[in-house]
Amino acid sequence: MMAKAGFLAWMVCALAACSSSAGTPSPGAGGSLGSVDSGAGAGGALGAGGADGLGGEDGGAETSGAGGYVSSGALDMAPAIYIVPAGPDTPEVRYPIDSPTVRNDPGTFRIDYTMPALLVGGDQMVSLRGPLDTAGRIATVSGDIGSATCDLAPGDGFRVRCNETLTNIEVDLGEVQRMAQSLPEPMAALFVGVASRFSGEPIGVVEVR
Repeated sequence: MMAKAGFLAWMVCALAACSSSAGTPSPGAGGSLGSVDSGAGAGGALGAGGADGLGGEDGGAETSGAGGYVSSGALDMAPAIYIVPAGPDTPEVRYPIDSPTVRNDPGTFRIDYTMPALLVGGDQMVSLRGPLDTAGRIATVSGDIGSATCDLAPGDGFRVRCNETLTNIEVDLGEVQRMAQSLPEPMAALFVGVASRFSGEPIGVVEVR
């Protein structure tokens, strides 16, 4: 578990982990929370550690700088991000993911990572694998926790983008509330609201650089 000081450092930047396309959050998401460009206010997201290895090398020791202080633009340095789409009362929110593992073998694809703790309230590993299409670009993957369709050439600076439905994910709202309790109320309301909606509608997008 990340030390409290490190955890709070993740929280300093307002909506640093939210998409610039999310717009202004509704009052139900905690009121006015600033913007991505300003890097100030109340928002951000905590990225949990992922599986060992990066870029398809199992067991690799290399790690990437998703941890620490999340300032404006810090998501551009994270090796992967988890995107929860906007809902009626919450904006689109982006959480850094540290050290995902992807493996592209002939005819098959695999992705492993740990869900952001501030979204699900604990360490939950996602491991999905399945066949590639004949062009070697689109993978249909699944695992105990859900399923996804992954594009291995999505562009926009990413090498993998997976649209997921995680039907067996477990969201501990009590733990999310505990993790957010030391934050200003607008931030806490945002993250708890997103986690609550995700628990009933567990869809998201993983983008890996």
